[in-house]
Amino acid sequence: MSQRSIQLCTILLCTLVLACATQTVLAQTGAFTYQGKLNDGGNPANGNYDLQFKLYDALTGGAQIGMRTRTDVPVSGGVFTVQLDFAAGAFGGPDRFLEIGVRPAGSPNPFTTLSPRQLITSSPYAFHSLSADVADVATNANQLGGVAANQYVLTTDTRLTDARPPTSGSTNYIQNSTSQQATSNFNISGNGTVGGTLSAIGTVNTFAQYNIGGTRVLSIPGTNTFAGSSAGLFNSGDNNAFFGRNSGLINMSGSNNSFFGSNTGFKNQTGQDNAFFGTSAGQNNTASDNAFFGNAAGYNNTSGQGNTLVGSAAGFNITTGSNNTFIGSGADTSTANLTNATAVGANAQVSASNTMVLGTNAVTVQVPGNLNISGNLSANLPSGDGSYIQNRNSQQSGNANFNINGNGTVGGTLMADIVRASDFINAGTQYKTDSILSIVCVQLPSLGYKAGCAT
Repeated sequence: MSQRSIQLCTILLCTLVLACATQTVLAQTGAFTYQGKLNDGGNPANGNYDLQFKLYDALTGGAQIGMRTRTDVPVSGGVFTVQLDFAAGAFGGPDRFLEIGVRPAGSPNPFTTLSPRQLITSSPYAFHSLSADVADVATNANQLGGVAANQYVLTTDTRLTDARPPTSGSTNYIQNSTSQQATSNFNISGNGTVGGTLSAIGTVNTFAQYNIGGTRVLSIPGTNTFAGSSAGLFNSGDNNAFFGRNSGLINMSGSNNSFFGSNTGFKNQTGQDNAFFGTSAGQNNTASDNAFFGNAAGYNNTSGQGNTLVGSAAGFNITTGSNNTFIGSGADTSTANLTNATAVGANAQVSASNTMVLGTNAVTVQVPGNLNISGNLSANLPSGDGSYIQNRNSQQSGNANFNINGNGTVGGTLMADIVRASDFINAGTQYKTDSILSIVCVQLPSLGYKAGCAT
């Protein structure tokens, strides 16, 4: 076997193995794993080989520091792995080089030396930690600067027990105590964590906000007041009061708004002068000058302005209508864009602008005082109802009467058995008592006049 036919083409330094004892570092060894690749005739070698490893302090020449021989080493695909255990002192810091010799396993021939020597890389130099620089010059591991180990910590020195500042109970530090420490303060620039309960007899002051579970629950930025998770989270407006989770969540420049309840005014961004009270009241509102009171009152209103909606789900369907008044639970409309419409009473429904609806079909409207109508009064009265004078040619049956304290005018013929007047009766042409006019008796009591009347 010649050096030309067998060569170590690749040197891989792998795992550093340190065996550590439990009592002293002197029990550590310098063993490490060495892996290489061996070629035979230009091809990866296969079979068993004897390998010899010599450690030098120079690439060429120099002094040999140690030698290890490993016999019958298996080589597969050119790769072999061995354990080398040069003494730990062999790696004191300067460069070290490994010279490798090889021969077939069991051959009596001398080893063929491969060249050049291989530089040992940094991993084995971890052995140097076995005798670190400070330890290298230490004269006695049981001493430090000439002080015996039993003198490192003293328990008999009186300086450890006598009273000296800060003494127990000193006001120079915050004490660990459940009772209040008099005239004491602390001020830190970082963070503080309390594992239990933080209590204050006086004032708890914060310059930004109060959080619970990492979420802001109370803050007063500028002229605003926000209470509740994410209330006014993106606000940039002024004079707003948002109370409840997500109330006024995305309010931007909107100002002078009061939102009370979860999700109230949720989508309001620029609307101003709104007052929403109740869960989800005005949730989709983007307009101004609205007053919504009740759960989901004005829920769908977007651009409608000047609306007053009072009651659970009052005005729920209004979206763009303005100046409407809905009072009562469920008071609403099926028309989203009404103007100046009013619905009063639970479930009252108005369907036209400039219209007022009182109650529902099941409701009787009573006016205990006076009803003064300056415009027109329209009513649908039941046919044949005896509670009013009917418009008909035949005589109305039953006890039908009318009594007025003003003037009455008949455009046609007035027919009666007896005509009585407290003042006078005025006829445009004449009075007749024949069968045409059928006036049997005319009486004027204030004048003492009686004509055609029975005595």
